[in-house]
Amino acid sequence: MKNYKLIPLLAVTAFLAGCNVNNAKAKAPSFAKMGKEVEFAEFVEEYKPDLLGAWADHENQHTPSYVMKVSKVSETDVNVRSGKKTTDSMKSLEKDVFTVKADMNNSLFSYQGTLVRSREMFQSGYKTTATENDKIDTMTQISDITLPGSEEAVTYVVGVDNEVKIYNAQTNVSNLEPAERKAVMENGAYTLVKENALPKSIDELLVEYPNYPVEQKECYKFYVNGKIFTVTYEIEASRAEVDSNTGNVNMLLNSVATSKMQLDASKGESFKFKVSQEMNMGYKVYSDFIEDGTARFKGDEGEGYQKQFLTAEVKVQDVNLKAVDLANYRFNYNMM
Repeated sequence: MKNYKLIPLLAVTAFLAGCNVNNAKAKAPSFAKMGKEVEFAEFVEEYKPDLLGAWADHENQHTPSYVMKVSKVSETDVNVRSGKKTTDSMKSLEKDVFTVKADMNNSLFSYQGTLVRSREMFQSGYKTTATENDKIDTMTQISDITLPGSEEAVTYVVGVDNEVKIYNAQTNVSNLEPAERKAVMENGAYTLVKENALPKSIDELLVEYPNYPVEQKECYKFYVNGKIFTVTYEIEASRAEVDSNTGNVNMLLNSVATSKMQLDASKGESFKFKVSQEMNMGYKVYSDFIEDGTARFKGDEGEGYQKQFLTAEVKVQDVNLKAVDLANYRFNYNMM
């Protein structure tokens, strides 16, 4: 579970300067019915790891063939005003949408999607924009390849980029038995699900929650609807920045953070995991002061929000992929 931190809006632009977005808006996931609210102990009793079958027992079970669809979106919008004049603003959007197909019968998996980064900033009287929109189309397979400077073909796990027609050698598996090679590919396909779809944030919360102070525990609510598990979180925070010399309040910052996490394990290994995290922020200046070399004046104010959404769906099913013929692809020396 990500813990929100109250970020001064005056510093948000600098904090997120490395982010990149178009005018699209982040759309929150559509959640299933949460069901009845339960106590933490009952939630833990119902929330069994084996609900996800092989995904919860990777050490002892084979990774099944699957199709995984994932959408990750992060959006920020901040405005800072002095009087009626906007002095600073920033809008950013990051969006990753991709599909992974894993054919474990043939030890292949593909990754196809789009990656969008966009940013619009207004600061010190200047406006800047930046956008990035990339398409991704890759295949991971086992192939016999001849490395540069060698005359003999060697069996490798190979990463193939279909967009630019290149490939690279990832793992030498020439000395492994067929079953061991299959295990290497299963591990790679499993890792993609683990990193993008498994409910790690819920799992971590269930471990940490018993040690939280009472006031923090009160921010959480737990719900069970059959094999659908939901956790919500809400907290309001205020913080005054006080001048250590005069004791005057320079400014007051307020925030409201909410989140929802939901695992739908109704179909066992074919599951859905969704997360919504939002934080609304605002501040008002009550005394003239200098912050990071910038003058702030009584009456200045601003507001903004941050949103992060995840929608992941894994369907265990038969998948039929074909290895890429590398004859018309070039070896990527930079990936060695």
